[in-house]
Amino acid sequence: MADVDVAVVGAGYAGLTAAWRLQEAGVRVVVLEARDRIGGRVWSVPLSEGGTSPVIDLGGQWVGPGQERILRLARRFELPLERVYTRGRHLVLVDGTARPYRGLIPPVGLKRTLQLGWLLLRLDLAARRIPVDYPWSGRRAKLLDRQTLGDWLDRHARDPVVRGLLETAITAVFSAEPEELSYLYSLFYMHSGKSFQHLLSVRGGAQERKFASGADALARIIAGKLGNRIHLGQPVQAIVASPQDVLIRTPDETVHANYVVVAVPPPLWRKIAFAPELPESLAVLSHEMKMGAVIKWHVVFDEAFWRERGLSGQIVAADGDVRVAFDNSPPSGRPGMLVGFLEGAAARRLSWLSMNERAAIVQRFLETAFGSLPPIRLYRDHVWQAEPWSEGAYVANMGPGILSRHYRMVRRNWGRIVWAGTETSPVWYGYIEGAILSGARAALQVLGLESYRTTPPSDAPRLR
Repeated sequence: MADVDVAVVGAGYAGLTAAWRLQEAGVRVVVLEARDRIGGRVWSVPLSEGGTSPVIDLGGQWVGPGQERILRLARRFELPLERVYTRGRHLVLVDGTARPYRGLIPPVGLKRTLQLGWLLLRLDLAARRIPVDYPWSGRRAKLLDRQTLGDWLDRHARDPVVRGLLETAITAVFSAEPEELSYLYSLFYMHSGKSFQHLLSVRGGAQERKFASGADALARIIAGKLGNRIHLGQPVQAIVASPQDVLIRTPDETVHANYVVVAVPPPLWRKIAFAPELPESLAVLSHEMKMGAVIKWHVVFDEAFWRERGLSGQIVAADGDVRVAFDNSPPSGRPGMLVGFLEGAAARRLSWLSMNERAAIVQRFLETAFGSLPPIRLYRDHVWQAEPWSEGAYVANMGPGILSRHYRMVRRNWGRIVWAGTETSPVWYGYIEGAILSGARAALQVLGLESYRTTPPSDAPRLR
């Protein structure tokens, strides 16, 4: 007899959701997590010692309209959400000069501004044509998949300022450079999150709200329901599957289960010895999908001084290592907190510096935006690509040729192995919402209540 009915690999939002849903259905579960904490790529820590200290999110944090599952769970468990501060004017940095603006598209001269708006619209129009459930289907899928998003920019964004702002937007969403991303994959990702402009927006967009008690608050509640079924510090080293059962080995445990849900990003599958070996398409995903590179930083002041200047705290730059920042303060504005990112090539290059050296780079960026700064109380950042159990963030991306040829297998059971994680979700791919949806879907697959087909039904929309 098996030790448990189902073993779940990974205690991020996908794994926790799958285990919780299965437990609610009367299934015996165990969750094996490599880290000494839950949450995966979501990690909330107190700003300082003491029970009243604000929380900062070193990983994923924002939620917005359209993310119905996580918003519904927040209401169910009475977790308060705060609106990200957007009142006042934003700032755009071009050639070292800060210019104020309102709305999504910064003013960089009439011709450039019109071109920037038109290109964002073109991307969204193209993304709408990608069927998120079957993005590999249709005659043009392989053609689009052979191109990169950088190729598209080469053809359509030749003005250096327009291209710079589009590159800022792309790295902000994907934490990767345009030339690293398949054009088909990029369009799928945008449509998965409603639209590129929705993913870039704060008010009414994907960054509209945040959890007052940290983005892992919901994960902690779910983990509390699972109790001692979560085993921390247990990286899975091997999964041995047979037609009848599965053996899962960690340094300290061997678990015998009827099914296993693997809820870690595809690049981390390489750390697990599968027997039998993964089929070709899944092996390609594990070796060829690459985690984004991102360093998330926080700067803390006594108060949100930019609000008194009529500014929102939102900054976007057309060039440089630091390209975006947002107000991350509590509603009172005390303390004042700004959050931002080093992403893609800049994150890889600057990860070798000390935190103090990166703090100096961020401070210069803020001085360019705001002019004089009051004293900085605290700088803290986190290098996600240095984490062995993440290898990066926010998400595992696909370069040319991967999506159209191999991605269709990622939601299909492989014997008694079921795949979960935000990278397996057709909706809100790359977001906490996608992780939760994937965990719920994986639980249904284990229970035999949902099956997955790799070819679209005859009436499904296709890319033409």
